[in-house]
Amino acid sequence: MKLSFSPTMFNRSFILFAVPFAVVPSAFAITLPTGTKFTSTSTCQAASSISGIPSSSQRLVNNIKYDAREINKGYTDSTHVRVLLNGQLQWVKIDSCGSLPVFQSTNTCRVSSNISGISSSPYRLTNGRYYGITAFNQQTNPAASTHVQLNNDGYLEWTAINGCGNVISVGGSATPTPTPTPTPTPTPGGGIPGTGTFFDTTNNTENNKFGGMADPTPPPPAFTAFDIEMSAICGAPGSRVSPTVFKNTLKKYPAELNRIMQYTGYRVFGSRPAQYTNVDDYLNQLAEAWVNSETHAYDHIFCGEPTSTIGGLHFHRRYYDLQQSGQAGRVLNNSNNQEIVPGVIYTIGVKMSNGSGGFAQSNIKGYGYTLSAEDLLKFGTKAFRDNPTSSSSSSACILNVNDDGKNFKMVFVRRASGIRTFYPDATPSTSDPVCKVNP
Repeated sequence: MKLSFSPTMFNRSFILFAVPFAVVPSAFAITLPTGTKFTSTSTCQAASSISGIPSSSQRLVNNIKYDAREINKGYTDSTHVRVLLNGQLQWVKIDSCGSLPVFQSTNTCRVSSNISGISSSPYRLTNGRYYGITAFNQQTNPAASTHVQLNNDGYLEWTAINGCGNVISVGGSATPTPTPTPTPTPTPGGGIPGTGTFFDTTNNTENNKFGGMADPTPPPPAFTAFDIEMSAICGAPGSRVSPTVFKNTLKKYPAELNRIMQYTGYRVFGSRPAQYTNVDDYLNQLAEAWVNSETHAYDHIFCGEPTSTIGGLHFHRRYYDLQQSGQAGRVLNNSNNQEIVPGVIYTIGVKMSNGSGGFAQSNIKGYGYTLSAEDLLKFGTKAFRDNPTSSSSSSACILNVNDDGKNFKMVFVRRASGIRTFYPDATPSTSDPVCKVNP
């Protein structure tokens, strides 16, 4: 594969939430979605630190909904939540003290300020995003609910549960929850006229330029929650991811972030020998390499940059989301450009919305089937660290990768200011040098 480097306004009821003070997130704590509520079920102790809870004289009031700001680990394994109690942020135990539900969307379903208006609403959820739940349509029996009210960027809006997402009891809290909805199956057919799917469950064998007879449309890979969210922050085609959103999203996944930091030796820029073991310091370095105004690596690699053609677009979950939302499809009758290594590399053509009412198309795009968001960030950052350049021009090298037992090559392109692109290639240029790999 050879690649070049290359609203109508509607009235809505807006709910403002007053925040009388600055909230400083704890190290490796996950910031909860705006509007998340912790409903107390006992008069548990609360304290400014988790270790101080047993000796604290402060207690919750039973059956009160408290504003919940942070959890101490992940959505499934957290033990404590930080709530606003008497004007101060206090930690409290989750499982024996109350319920903490959030909603994780699994589709781009419609939302509305009232249930009856959902079907005709122009507004939609962002797939894979977590939302704070403000109400169930069956408040006395949430497990029987068909709809939830969410805080959607300050708007209180209803959406259906079935087919749209899952109600998650954070940290195993006692909230009765509806039966989780499985990940939706791929939408049949391309959402863009004249295109096909990226993923499906049928055998569509074609005679490809590289790989011979092979199916260019595999079943969807197994996505992680981190994959889902790192794709969700891309937004609509043509959007830009900000450094703040990039850093805050990574902070919500401390395990993944810690593995990235360790894999790269707590360094990002090869010309900077210091190790950045502090999370915020490391994230500032990472954002400088991936989300800067010159190279736009994250937008390019993870999200795609559509104009008349498409720059980048090398993350498998982004392909899935664009297919599900009908914003992109696979170019048909393009086997003379396709390079397929089943279960490893899929080089295909893509046509997608360009964010301006038109379409962008490139007949040679591609992604790695095994490459998760964590993989791309780990491998790409370490390649950048190991192969520094002082040039403002793009320069490429070929990185040999082993991922999930698969060996393949990736093209890595960087400038002094940051990463430019990073993608797997079944037929990389023989004129590009091999990337250096340091311990």
